[in-house]
Amino acid sequence: LRQEGWRYDVVGANEDGTVGDDESDGGEGGERDLADVNYALDSMINRAEFEYKGVVFSEMKGAYSDPEGLIDRISQTLLFPDNSYRFDSGGDPAVIPTLTREEFVSFYQKYYHPTNSRLFVAGDESDVYHALSQADRYMSPMGYNPESRKDSAIVYQKRTFHKPVFERRPYAAAPGEGDSGFMLCITWLLNTQPTTSMMQLAWIVLDSLLLGKPSSPLTKALEDSNLGESTIGGGLDDTLLQSTFSIGMKGLKKREDVNVLEGLIMNTLHKLDSDGFSEDDIASSMNTIEFSLREGGGGLRGMEIFLGALSQWNYDQSPREAIIYEDALKMLKEEIARTGSNLFQQMIRDT
Repeated sequence: LRQEGWRYDVVGANEDGTVGDDESDGGEGGERDLADVNYALDSMINRAEFEYKGVVFSEMKGAYSDPEGLIDRISQTLLFPDNSYRFDSGGDPAVIPTLTREEFVSFYQKYYHPTNSRLFVAGDESDVYHALSQADRYMSPMGYNPESRKDSAIVYQKRTFHKPVFERRPYAAAPGEGDSGFMLCITWLLNTQPTTSMMQLAWIVLDSLLLGKPSSPLTKALEDSNLGESTIGGGLDDTLLQSTFSIGMKGLKKREDVNVLEGLIMNTLHKLDSDGFSEDDIASSMNTIEFSLREGGGGLRGMEIFLGALSQWNYDQSPREAIIYEDALKMLKEEIARTGSNLFQQMIRDT
């Protein structure tokens, strides 16, 4: 716990904790009496400068120096003003040093409890049963803590505004960049209540249609504009209880380009709402998504299944719904055969 939260370290301390280059041995034969030791300690403290250290504190200082991370946190705070997503899960380094050890330990004991855990085992049948048996012996004595579960629940965020909300913040520029760098990211909250497995899959397909390839309309519009260095936002994020969609660019040279880029993004989406997507583009994205579902992303298959299941499991929904996709895929194909591009145009319009 002393390493994880925060602590005071002496600036420029030697490996043994002393400060400075005083190599006096304190007396003949290198022996020091108690008075010498106390004097040395008092002298060290008087000369010392202290700084905050700690694993979490240092990690979050790094995270807060990243402009893209800053814009993500601002967006999430604006979209989720009423639930726990408005807070930074890692902690604000400006606030971390106000956390007492007692508060830290109390939070850990309440929330980092087996009641809130998710256990996944991949392997041969004998390996699975052995691992589950070991876990049961470890976790069962801790019992079930209903308060840990109740207070960990995340509630659905309602839409609190019906017109765009704008937030403007300064960020740390890279050396040599001066004050000429600008960024813009637009983020939408996609749902305010649970969605069906078919619609979750439909959003993955729409994300692919918009951004999946260099020729995808939204990607192409941004890259061809030469307004910025590269796109940011990443499109669909369906890892939280409620999904979001984010898109923008970094490296804009002029302040006026921010408004131009906003107009370009919105006009591109309005055009897609009106004109839709071609049958070939929809078929291509469907094939890509279906292949990915069947074959995985090329990593460890067990981890892919586990992380996929968490998108439902973390929120007390069935993990099976997140990894058994055949029914949802069949329904989506039938819906596309019936409505064509209209399904995706309506999704853009509703957002």
